[in-house]
Amino acid sequence: MSDLTPSSRALNWKNTDIKELNLFFGLLLLQGIVSKSVEAWYWSKRPILSTPFFGQIMSEKRYGLLMKFLHFENSDKFDKKTHPNPKLRKNFHIHEMLVQKFKSAYTPNQSVAIDESLVAFKCLLGWKQYIPTKRARFGLKFFQLYESESGYTWNSIIYTGKGTIFMEENEHYGLSTKCVLTLIHELKNNGYSLTDNFYTSPEVAEIQLKYKTDVTGTVRGNRKGLPTEFKTMKLRKGEIKAYQKDKIMVLQ
Repeated sequence: MSDLTPSSRALNWKNTDIKELNLFFGLLLLQGIVSKSVEAWYWSKRPILSTPFFGQIMSEKRYGLLMKFLHFENSDKFDKKTHPNPKLRKNFHIHEMLVQKFKSAYTPNQSVAIDESLVAFKCLLGWKQYIPTKRARFGLKFFQLYESESGYTWNSIIYTGKGTIFMEENEHYGLSTKCVLTLIHELKNNGYSLTDNFYTSPEVAEIQLKYKTDVTGTVRGNRKGLPTEFKTMKLRKGEIKAYQKDKIMVLQ
């Protein structure tokens, strides 16, 4: 504590316990339901912003302290040589645990989709992503498989650039293909229907058909496996062209 300034919030720290942490995580989850632009507003006493429940459960200062010191790994036991993904040493295991809980708690309906998610993060980070179409714009990128009807996240991969963990058997594929194959692997041979945008390709469709999974989505004109005419042909107004190979059809 000798390095702390007299006004440091850390001087107010008191040890926590399971009961308090359950309350903390409950308030954190509730913020996803009761949405406010500024976290401090949850404890505001102004009538137009007030949500008294938060202050009744925990003070704003205590909540802030728990959030500040929240940590999921023992840094003393970290070994770069044996860790599955050293870049994620602070949150790798908690993310893996949550994904397993997501899978065990629910079986998605027939229609599933894959998309990118961006968690806001403004500090220095070698693999921080910029996606202008996302609300956060800068942050950690996740590849996620979710149920189309409810939006329930069933599987998730944190993107860390070169060290991103995909299934070893898919490493010889390009990024988009191995991303899809890793996310949907445990749902194959069950008659699922995958809808996608950026990751759709003839290669993905051919592989998924072998595993009794239908694929529907828009496809970029530069994807491998598309007919040459598909990339160069200009259609007249109201005209539609169709290309088919076995059970795969592309409409233009």
